[in-house]
Amino acid sequence: DNRALKETGERSPRYPDFKHKMNQEALWIDSWDSPKWVKAILSQMDEAAAKAHSDPNDYSHAESPDHFEDTEKQEIPPQW
Repeated sequence: DNRALKETGERSPRYPDFKHKMNQEALWIDSWDSPKWVKAILSQMDEAAAKAHSDPNDYSHAESPDHFEDTEKQEIPPQW
């Protein structure tokens, strides 16, 4: 996740927002060809990270196993 580094100027604004750890494939969030699911997933991740950093002893944001979906029949998006 290079978004914070781009905001502080440690990375060029043209640098990708994310790079895949294994194959170095780049992803820009606001690009015209970004998959539609990217912004929704990142929003959820950012909210969870904000909750986790607000109080390190508060585990109420942790998901219980009941909240997981059965993805066996769903198409899984590529991992970034």
